[in-house]
Amino acid sequence: MPSDPTTPDLALWKFTADGAGSGSWSKQLSSDSAAFSNLTRPYGATTATGGDVGYALSGVVTSHSDPNFEGDAIPLPGLVSFNMSSGGWKNESSIGYSSNGMGLWGHMQHVPGFGTDGLLVMFGGQSTSPDLYQPGTFSNANPEFIPFDNITIYDPVSKIWHSQGTTGEHPSPRDSFCAVGVQGVNGTYEIFVHGGWNVELNQAYDELYVLSIPGFVWFKADYIPTSPRMVASCEVIGKRQMLIVGGLDLSQSPYAFSAGDPWRNGLGVFDISAMAWADEYDADAAAYESPGVVREWYSRGYVFLRFCPPFEQYLRPE
Repeated sequence: MPSDPTTPDLALWKFTADGAGSGSWSKQLSSDSAAFSNLTRPYGATTATGGDVGYALSGVVTSHSDPNFEGDAIPLPGLVSFNMSSGGWKNESSIGYSSNGMGLWGHMQHVPGFGTDGLLVMFGGQSTSPDLYQPGTFSNANPEFIPFDNITIYDPVSKIWHSQGTTGEHPSPRDSFCAVGVQGVNGTYEIFVHGGWNVELNQAYDELYVLSIPGFVWFKADYIPTSPRMVASCEVIGKRQMLIVGGLDLSQSPYAFSAGDPWRNGLGVFDISAMAWADEYDADAAAYESPGVVREWYSRGYVFLRFCPPFEQYLRPE
């Protein structure tokens, strides 16, 4: 019997937009019901979508996330994927991500244009294990943050994991940040990271960083922080703006859940090309181009001590 009867049944849901600002939800039947029934539904997983495939890495399962689970919350290994065209599910090894294949509250981005069918890039968050995780806290008893100066790359075609160093001004240790990715016009791909939370320091962040690929170099936006956020959602809207919705600032506890959103209507808008906050959405904005600091860095040429195999072809002479 389920240990928490209020937990929703395991199901796959689909939202269909109606083009007029609304839409409808429907429960989907899986063509691979046997594989789906063997999956466990965690929270805190690292997720991404690329093409017609969705991915979820690790996470923690509790009776509140999975109605069929009983006992103390435990982290899970594994990289689960769902093909939205075929309806097929896979649950593959994630040992290459960490020593035990487990992690929490990080970010995974599908990066098109590299590898055979794009690559999955992962960074930030916490590494974890059944011995480290502390039930009821949404964290490890002693957090072990995954540093941003080294990222993990997975090729979903070859099934090979890679480790890649980075340079530049990267985020300090944190989890629960939000991020978006944008294709540059000159063959680059930028991932923009905002906010986050460090439970050890009791600190939420209002900082924005960008990681540019294939240079694997970080840059930080120059502005005075005023609106720390964690567990917010980010999306690219229009041509060059990043929309940040929701979230909270746990450093304001016990008032974190009652404090108002810092932005008008709860919507923060950031111009990712200008690396600056905007007052409103601009439907007529120019097309995205990499931020000036990124373009300047590539214009000088670059040398990297070691590229992981999917990116060796981009190593340039000094």
